[in-house]
Amino acid sequence: MFTLRPSTAADTPRLVAMAQRFLATTSYGALLNPDPDWLVALVDAVLENGTVLVAELDGVLIGMIALSAQPHILTGEFFCDEVCWWVEPEFRLGSVGEQLLQAAYDWANTRNLSMIKMVAPAGTHLGKFYLAQGFVEVETSFLKRL
Repeated sequence: MFTLRPSTAADTPRLVAMAQRFLATTSYGALLNPDPDWLVALVDAVLENGTVLVAELDGVLIGMIALSAQPHILTGEFFCDEVCWWVEPEFRLGSVGEQLLQAAYDWANTRNLSMIKMVAPAGTHLGKFYLAQGFVEVETSFLKRL
C-alpha cells in the first residue's frame, strides 16, 4: 500500500523526472522545453509558497501533486493553484490520483484557501473527472509559440 506525505529536498530529482515525463506525454511537451535546472528551481519555488505532496510505494515516488497558495489575479482572494499533478501510468487504475487530490483539498482547507484550481491537459479525460468531483469549468487556455 502506498503512503502520502509532503515531499522533502531528497525527492527533488524524482519530482523533476516525473515533471519531465508529464511534459513528454502531454501536449505541453510540443510547446515547452524547460531544462532540468529550471524544474529544480520550480520545485524550490513551489515549496516556498506551497507544497508538493507525494505518493510513495516501497520507497519509490509513484505520484505527486504540486500546489501553491496565491492571490487570485482578479480578486486578490487566496486560493490553491495546482502546478502539476502526476501519477505514473502504471498506477493510474488505483486510487493514487484521487487520494492525492483529497490531500490537496485537505492542505488547502487547513490554510483557509477559498478554492482550488485544477488544469486538464487537452485531449485527456480529466475535465470530465473534475466535473464529476464538483468543479466548474471556467475557461480553456490556448498557447501559440511565437
